[in-house]
Amino acid sequence: MKNEALLPIWIEAANAVKKIAVNAVIVCDEPGDLRMKNQRGRPFCQVRIQRSHVGVYFLPIYYHPHLLLPEIKPALHGKTTLRFNQKNKSLVEFIAPQVNKILTVMDLY
Repeated sequence: MKNEALLPIWIEAANAVKKIAVNAVIVCDEPGDLRMKNQRGRPFCQVRIQRSHVGVYFLPIYYHPHLLLPEIKPALHGKTTLRFNQKNKSLVEFIAPQVNKILTVMDLY
């Protein structure tokens, strides 16, 4: 784990993903690193503590960028990376609705 101070944000983000994406297969679930794939074995999501942020990576957003919620866009860095830190941790509450929206295309990418 690169930054233990971000563990509370990681826990909140990882729990939000696991609670909604119940049909996803958990590949890794260690403190600071959650990786999930869809039923076909394609990567679905990763929630990982980095040096200065918690990164949430949703592969379906790469193929379906229109699914990105406007409320979570301030955390977007690049095409599919959502960065959360102490300054924008309030945006973590939008992860669950974002996962719900992504699940509509879970097996289409």
